[in-house]
Amino acid sequence: MVLIIAVVIVVIACISLISNKNTFVFYSSEVERLKSEVNTAKAKYLAVQKKAIGLAGMATKNESTQYQNIKTAGGTISSDQLLYLGQQFPDLKDKFAQAASLSEKMYTDYRNAQSELNNAITRYNRVISMFPKSISAYILGYVKEDLIDQENLENSKVLDVDNEINFDEFLS
Repeated sequence: MVLIIAVVIVVIACISLISNKNTFVFYSSEVERLKSEVNTAKAKYLAVQKKAIGLAGMATKNESTQYQNIKTAGGTISSDQLLYLGQQFPDLKDKFAQAASLSEKMYTDYRNAQSELNNAITRYNRVISMFPKSISAYILGYVKEDLIDQENLENSKVLDVDNEINFDEFLS
C-alpha cells in the first residue's frame, strides 16, 4: 500500500513538473520574442536617426560654423531639432518634416516594444516565483529575468559615438 501511494505521489509530481515546464516555456518564449522585437525596433530607430543626422550634416556642410557640429554629430536628433532645421533650410523643409515624423514614430515603436517586454518579464518572473511553481522552476533551472530599467533605456537609444548634438547655441 505504501508503494502504491509513493508511485501515485511520484506520478503526480512528474505531471505537475511537466505542466509547469510547459508554462515556463510559454512565458520564456514570449520574453525572447519580445526581446527580438525590441532589438528590431531599436535598429529601425537608429537607422532613421542615422539618416536624419546625415540629412542634417548634408544641409549644414556649407553653412556657417554654428551648424558645423551637426555635420559630425553622433548622438540622437529630436523631432523638434529636425523641424528647427527645416525652418532654417526651407528647400529641405519637407525632408526634415518627414524625418522628424518617422523618427518620432520609430522612437514610439521602440519605447512601446520595451514596455511590452517589461510587462512580459514581469509576468514570467511572477509565474516562476509563485509557490509551488517556484520549486519546479528551481528544479528545471528557470531564473528571474531583469527588467529593462529606465537608465538603460535612455543609454540604449543613443548611437555609440563620442559626439553629441548641441542645438542650444542656435536656438537663441
